[in-house]
Amino acid sequence: NNIKLLPIKDFNFQNFIDFPVLVKGKANLNKFLLNKGIETRIIYYRNCNKIFNIQKFQSPIAQKYENQIICLPNHRKISKKYINYIIETISDFYD
Repeated sequence: NNIKLLPIKDFNFQNFIDFPVLVKGKANLNKFLLNKGIETRIIYYRNCNKIFNIQKFQSPIAQKYENQIICLPNHRKISKKYINYIIETISDFYD
């Protein structure tokens, strides 16, 4: 309930250099993961409405993505053991 995958309908899409997920408590999760030796990227998506001050096109989804996206390590050389460590650590945070 605290983590959601991005809704990508084309499963052939492989353009991520990180693995983005939507999370609750992004800042606290990031701090927790860093303390456990897991580096994430928390600035992935910017709500451009704020940058360009476009009031008539405000999107609550855009703001949600800015507030909740965190990117986990994603590389073909990352071991399954390290991926499982990340999963366990995130589970510990939300338990």
